[in-house]
Amino acid sequence: MACFIFRFFRYDTPSSLNDDDRDELLQIFRIFLKMRFSNEIQVELPLDLNSQHLVYIFSTRSVNNNWNRILRFAPSVIFESGHVRNKASFSVLANYIVYDFESVASSVKSYVFRQFYLNDSILFPIFDKLNFEGSFQLTFSESGRLKWKEFKEKPALFISIGEYNLRLNYALNNMTRFSVGYRFFDEKRYKFVGLDKVLDSRITATGPTSKVEFESGKFKLNFEGWVERLKLGGKVNSLPNLNLNLTINL
Repeated sequence: MACFIFRFFRYDTPSSLNDDDRDELLQIFRIFLKMRFSNEIQVELPLDLNSQHLVYIFSTRSVNNNWNRILRFAPSVIFESGHVRNKASFSVLANYIVYDFESVASSVKSYVFRQFYLNDSILFPIFDKLNFEGSFQLTFSESGRLKWKEFKEKPALFISIGEYNLRLNYALNNMTRFSVGYRFFDEKRYKFVGLDKVLDSRITATGPTSKVEFESGKFKLNFEGWVERLKLGGKVNSLPNLNLNLTINL
């Protein structure tokens, strides 16, 4: 178990040349707990609490003074046995931005952002040089207006994102690897009518993927290509993509 507490203060020397001078107080509290239940199972429990106070020195900008508070809990479970590896994790995040002078300034509004993220991946062998790799990610986020003193909110936007990847990997030898797979992506955006969510837009992207890797000593070269069948509203487009990555360790 590890626990860290940091406290930083940064300030600008006032200058008549601009009104962007500011003081910032940043406080970070982090707890990280790692537990191993057996040779195969490991659990990680990180908790982060961050708080930042931003204060502009000059009155011309002081309406933007605010507190930014972030809370995040992101546990994960890792199972590894032989050539089989599975990692499942999720995170819960809440971000509150509260303006100091919101009650007297109509130009600034406090708001809240919340997010839930779930990720799971697995890797296991099929034959000696062939293995299967799969993963999925789900993200749900919501943002809206915030009344900090009453701790009430008025939701404005909800976003749901799902991404699924399947891949077969083949190792020709110690230096060359090939893979083929399929990817599915789905994003939905909702607006709020009162407290009811109403679908506003949807984007989907599907298509095959491929990858070739060459590695020898300090040299590594990756070719990655995929085709996206992008659907937005009633329009459908096919977009080919190619990515080349060269890494040289000196």
